[in-house]
Amino acid sequence: MFNYDDFKKLLSLLDQKLKENELYIEVFAIGGFAMMCNAKTYGFNSRELSIDIDTYMSYSEDVLNLVDEVSSEFEILTERWLNTHWYDKKDGFDDVIESFSDWKWEKSEDLVFSNIELYYANLEGLLKMKLSAINEKLELDQLRQDLHFGIEPVGTSVRINDLIDVKTILAVLKEDSLQDVKNAKIKKMFAEYEQAFEYLKNN
Repeated sequence: MFNYDDFKKLLSLLDQKLKENELYIEVFAIGGFAMMCNAKTYGFNSRELSIDIDTYMSYSEDVLNLVDEVSSEFEILTERWLNTHWYDKKDGFDDVIESFSDWKWEKSEDLVFSNIELYYANLEGLLKMKLSAINEKLELDQLRQDLHFGIEPVGTSVRINDLIDVKTILAVLKEDSLQDVKNAKIKKMFAEYEQAFEYLKNN
């Protein structure tokens, strides 16, 4: 698990290696690290640790080898700390993310490098992504029950970090009551992801 400063060190070392090899990359952060970046920029409390930087990108083998070199130097023995799974799995989420009208990429004044251009998702975009993920888990849980593949209650597979992040984002956006949402964009999101909305009201 890494905190914001750990990730900054990892990115700095990767940037140095990219420069030495005359390589340049873009990072579009969309997960826990994006939450950290928003917290750093806007001064709110968020979860302090994450296992990786989820980036909505694909990279060449040359770049991934340098990522692995950084992992080796930091003695990281788990999966790559620069995680391209969202892009790689190609399960349709890439189409969904492109259609998010509330999506906006922010840039951090604290994370400026010579050979890495880093962007992170804004809070409204992250909220929609989290609601989409929760909705998907609820639908899968319901399908398992309908097909008698298990007796676990619907919501068992919802990630606790997604719930924490949604509640954090809503608090930062000053939406204190799910019964009385003021922001029109958020109302629209909840209408679109109705199962997630109902689950959040009860959890």
